[in-house]
Amino acid sequence: MEQFRIVMTLIEQGDNYVLQRRDVDPKIGAAGLVGCFGGKIEKGESAEEAAARETNEETNLAAKPKDLNFLGSVDVISDFNGQPIKVNSQVFRLEIDPKIEIIASDGQRVIYPKEDASFHLSEMTPATRATFENFILGSS
Repeated sequence: MEQFRIVMTLIEQGDNYVLQRRDVDPKIGAAGLVGCFGGKIEKGESAEEAAARETNEETNLAAKPKDLNFLGSVDVISDFNGQPIKVNSQVFRLEIDPKIEIIASDGQRVIYPKEDASFHLSEMTPATRATFENFILGSS
């Protein structure tokens, strides 16, 4: 089974989490599901650099690696091009001032109030769901 190494950034904005609903395209992984901002780590790039780059590519933000807080790593089975894949994701948290409007340029922006996040697990990509289960809901 193919394995992907990716990064994800969970954006916290006040009392909300800001995520993205992935496009419904059978060629992408976890199509139509809600996920953190992120993607593959490029050759020669640190996980922090990749997370900042991906966040900036997929939003209107200008995150820097030093702005990110490492939450941990999750390993899940997901899909890509209709095939199961192993995914290892390095997960980061980025706190953004509630006054800043976040625009998702890749997919649709989704906002979950922190108190309601557990009700949306079934809508999330496998790696995002594992992030919430391991680092967010378990630490409340």
